[in-house]
Amino acid sequence: MHFELGNLTFLKVHLLALITFFITVLLCADLIADVKLPKGLGPVAIKSSYSVVKGASIEVDLMASSKQSGKVYEYTIFEKPKYGRLLTEDNKTIKEGSVLGVGKTIKIKYIADFKNDIKEDVFTFRARLRGGKYSSPSPIKILIIKDPVNFSVNNYISFGNLRVNESASKKMVVTNESNEGVNLEISGLKKFHIQGNVNEVFVPPKSMKEIKVYYKANSLIGLLKEDLVLKAGNLEKHVKLRGNVIPPFNVDKKLIRLKNDQLFRNAKVKLKNNYNEPIEITASHNNKSSLIYRDNISLEGQAEIELEIKVDDQYLGHIDSLITFRYDEFRLSVNVNGESLPAKIEINENIQIVSVRGKLGDNLNVTIPINNRGGEAVDLEFKLGDSKVFKNYPSNLIRLASGSKHLLELSYDAEVSGTKFDNVQFIWPSGEASLQIRYEIEPEKEIAKYNNSVDENIEQVQNKIYETDVVPVIEKNRNINDNLPSVEKLSLVDSGKRSILISWTNNSLLEVDYIVETRVHRLNREDKTMQFHWVELDENYAKITKNDSGGEAVIKGLNPGGRYTFRVLSKGADGRYSVPSKFVHFSTKNKFHFTSNFFVNGLGLLGGLFLLCYFSYKFFRERYI
Repeated sequence: MHFELGNLTFLKVHLLALITFFITVLLCADLIADVKLPKGLGPVAIKSSYSVVKGASIEVDLMASSKQSGKVYEYTIFEKPKYGRLLTEDNKTIKEGSVLGVGKTIKIKYIADFKNDIKEDVFTFRARLRGGKYSSPSPIKILIIKDPVNFSVNNYISFGNLRVNESASKKMVVTNESNEGVNLEISGLKKFHIQGNVNEVFVPPKSMKEIKVYYKANSLIGLLKEDLVLKAGNLEKHVKLRGNVIPPFNVDKKLIRLKNDQLFRNAKVKLKNNYNEPIEITASHNNKSSLIYRDNISLEGQAEIELEIKVDDQYLGHIDSLITFRYDEFRLSVNVNGESLPAKIEINENIQIVSVRGKLGDNLNVTIPINNRGGEAVDLEFKLGDSKVFKNYPSNLIRLASGSKHLLELSYDAEVSGTKFDNVQFIWPSGEASLQIRYEIEPEKEIAKYNNSVDENIEQVQNKIYETDVVPVIEKNRNINDNLPSVEKLSLVDSGKRSILISWTNNSLLEVDYIVETRVHRLNREDKTMQFHWVELDENYAKITKNDSGGEAVIKGLNPGGRYTFRVLSKGADGRYSVPSKFVHFSTKNKFHFTSNFFVNGLGLLGGLFLLCYFSYKFFRERYI
């Protein structure tokens, strides 16, 4: 009997040991299955949080991510919730460890229990690629509340107009209308930020909380537009944050193009002060030699100014410069761009006649200066008559660079005595001109006689002028507009000793300006010939006034008793001139002359006054003293 009982106890012990062994083997088998996973980096299960009213259900999204994009995952529940239940989308109960499905995301349901003391529940899940490693368990937090979460907040917050590099802050009021406290998640901010840079704020139940929203100073300008997002569970609200950053000043143009048809290459830009107080703007550019403008601009509050930018007259080339305007740390730039000035050819300083004097058999030489006062290079062609060149030019072409000068040297064989005229024509792409060369060739004996003395030469030349009435007239080379009516009826209005007033008429309806020229006599010291030169009077000598009938001019700086010759030209808006008016001679009044008759009469007058005073004094003395 004892043997049987002892055997029975022995059998029970062995049976328990066997059961324990099998359970251990099963557990080890599960553990081995989890430990011996394929090599490689597994995905990451993404944690999240939700809120739900007690006894209600909520959809939960299970999500994961990995370095391998576009993959689907296998999801399992690692640890079930303590106070609620998990169901599939078709309302089947989810068991711990069971595979929920495969996909990028999986939806499940959570149902909260009706327990008074429950405020939070948690369950965990894992994800893996098929045949790969499981991720670490990630929690899904469920906030269990008695009432639904409800809060209110400003829909719109305006920061108004801000200056560049100006900071500002505004208050945002959040009202928790729930019976329990709410944790608000804050997101969506880049340009703005919350005080303390927090991303979560707790609002007690049935209370209001002020949250400061800041805008930090920077150099951005223009509209500020951002939406602040507040989220508590499934409830999400947006607050529109708006503002406008105003620059200290504006420039009305960002690009200025200068054209070649402008007489002076200049332009204007408008600068406006956007602030209510004065500001000082400085300006500079990257080409110090070409542009002229004010580099310090003072602007009163809300004031506007037109700034002139012009090209230095000495600079003829291409313009490509950036002008930068600055106030404090703010800056705006204007690009100034312009082509080179076209070629502007000046031949023999615009004197159209050259005189050369020599004797029979000489080789007479002429040097003609040619200047390109424009900004572009040009090929100049010249055509000769009987004159020859000292050196050969290919196709009679001269290459003139911008701002360059060339001396064209010509020669002429004096084979016949007398006066010989020769013309030289100049042609370039934008114009043409001609020059007359006058060769004065005399027999050798006349030249020898001519060279005896300077005074004799001058007298002979003057005699020749008066006898033949042939005097060279030197005029400035002008661009003539034949359609522009010339000035008429040049007349004398008033004459003084050192000035005169002249007037003229002009029937043209066009808007024109006027210039007054006077004719002067000059002796050419090279060939000892007298020449007439027409000289334009500047504002120091001629004050010109326009009127309805034409114009008038007060001419100053004249000598008493002088006889002067004048003519008038009109100038159109295109810079071209009319044909000169007919020249007219006017004289100033004579100055006072001290003559012998005046001296005698003066002595007689003084003597009479002396006698009158003497007899008056004598009469007074005899009668009263």
